[in-house]
Amino acid sequence: MSTEELKMASFVLVVDNEAIQQLTLNDGRIMIGRSNKAEIRIADETVSARHAVIDGVRNEENGDIEYFIQDLSSANGTYVSGRRVRRKRLKDGDIVKVGWNTFKFLG
Repeated sequence: MSTEELKMASFVLVVDNEAIQQLTLNDGRIMIGRSNKAEIRIADETVSARHAVIDGVRNEENGDIEYFIQDLSSANGTYVSGRRVRRKRLKDGDIVKVGWNTFKFLG
């Protein structure tokens, strides 16, 4: 297994403390929302069509990918570890709430 594979991050949908679905993250942008154009599509009235994005940005110094979540002026907000955020760097174990949905960032 390469070093790059070991550093892969994921975004996990959690229901009743159980992992339901897992998405592997790379560098680039992933949209979260109700829109058909969202990579993480959520059928939930509390989620905006274009709710938030996760940006994977490669650190030029060490080559690692850092992940940031950014709220796209959604009606109900994006929460990381209980706090409403506009943009925040994600850390391993962060709990992200989008509408009624809970995700765990593993990075």
